Amino acid sequence: MFKFVKPEAVGYNSTSLKELRNKLDSHNLRIHTLMIAKGDNIFFNINNGLYNERSIHRMYSETKSFVGLAIGLLYDDKKIKLADKLSKYFPEYIDKNTDKVLLNQTIEDTLKMGTCVNCEYWFTSLIKDRVELYFKQKHNRKCMEYFKYDSAGSMVLSALVEKVTKKDLFTFLYERVLKHLKYFDDAYMLKTPTGRTWGDSGMMCSTIATLSLGRFLLNKGRVGNKQLLSKEYITKATKKYLPTPNEIARCKRYGYGYQIWMTKGGYAFLGMGNQVTIMYPKFDIVVSMTGNAFDKVPYARDYIFDEVYKVISKKEKITNKMVKYNNTIDIFKNKSIDKSLLKKYANKTYKSRDGFIKSFKLTKQEISFVVNKKTYAIKLKDKQTTKTTIKDIYSKERVVKLPKADTYNLYVGIEESSSNRLLLQGQVMGDYFSVIKLEIIFKENSASLNLKTYAENFLKKYNGAFNFKLKR
Repeated sequence: MFKFVKPEAVGYNSTSLKELRNKLDSHNLRIHTLMIAKGDNIFFNINNGLYNERSIHRMYSETKSFVGLAIGLLYDDKKIKLADKLSKYFPEYIDKNTDKVLLNQTIEDTLKMGTCVNCEYWFTSLIKDRVELYFKQKHNRKCMEYFKYDSAGSMVLSALVEKVTKKDLFTFLYERVLKHLKYFDDAYMLKTPTGRTWGDSGMMCSTIATLSLGRFLLNKGRVGNKQLLSKEYITKATKKYLPTPNEIARCKRYGYGYQIWMTKGGYAFLGMGNQVTIMYPKFDIVVSMTGNAFDKVPYARDYIFDEVYKVISKKEKITNKMVKYNNTIDIFKNKSIDKSLLKKYANKTYKSRDGFIKSFKLTKQEISFVVNKKTYAIKLKDKQTTKTTIKDIYSKERVVKLPKADTYNLYVGIEESSSNRLLLQGQVMGDYFSVIKLEIIFKENSASLNLKTYAENFLKKYNGAFNFKLKR
């Protein structure tokens, strides 16, 4: 079990941690939580006030690392061999048309993301079963020829675990490992519409839970006197196999193991939006973070990796002069609305014949939109974040309807404002995350509105530029 301690208790100055907190806060990186622990001692813990270390959060592709560990359990149990062909476990999807190279792709190839196919995007495919969809693909490279991020391959590995164990992925992992870590009792995994575990993206757990899993890996699979996962497999999983030189983010260019990224000084679980768990064996440190930086990757991730590494690797004299700092960081760096903008354009209605937004109106207190004959209002408060809801009005048009996805909590603030321009920034938070940017440019008798969403295949048709005329 973790305990919270002052930085000085584990060899760091609180002044350095205060500087780290202030740097991260000032850059508007959309961090939700960030924790650093040395051994079982948590010495840095910040959050945005909406989430804390115990809040359930979507971990996105960190889920893949959970899948890799589940494969390790089957390997330890001798229920699979890493050299087994993936197709061996799914004969129901194999026929004369199955690609011959894909037929020979192994479990280990898939763990290393040295796979042979680029799978069709499952959200828009007419084939709803993602395993069936995978085995319908044709190869475009040889296995282990080079690294190619293969999210669908991780999903197939998850299905393999469920088929061999006859349990859903989370139940299997919980019974064998996660319950012993003490922080996964309220965790769960999302399911796809066909009922399979969303094995490449669906982990829902807390920051302290992923912190504990990172500690489990640094402890080489031991919890107390119990060896829950073999040291042999963890050594294999955290070793570089394929180089990753073409990744945009610098922190991802250190290679790839078994569903685990290599990074400077260690290895990591990485999920989009800045869901991160980093293990640094040399320093006996685990870093765990959640966020919503969909519009700031890779800059945000690289900046956080760099600044955290500077602190944990720094050799400094401990002063024992403990400095207090605010553990809460801002959701947004919000500004005030320009008074000249309000004076000239407030309390006027702008109408459009095109697009889903039929009209909008700006007042001193809010901006309201008419969509499908309903009015949606966003409160505007100087230098503050306000909460509203947003509905995915196009969800019925998707080939794959996401589970639990129709209405979302939306937190909005003013990012920029001038005499004729208003830029709002929003974060969708829940089982799904998104960043929304809404820019309005006002003219004498008209206005243009530009909407941009950053998300995983939802709210897409909100994107676009829309023109409005002043209602007389």
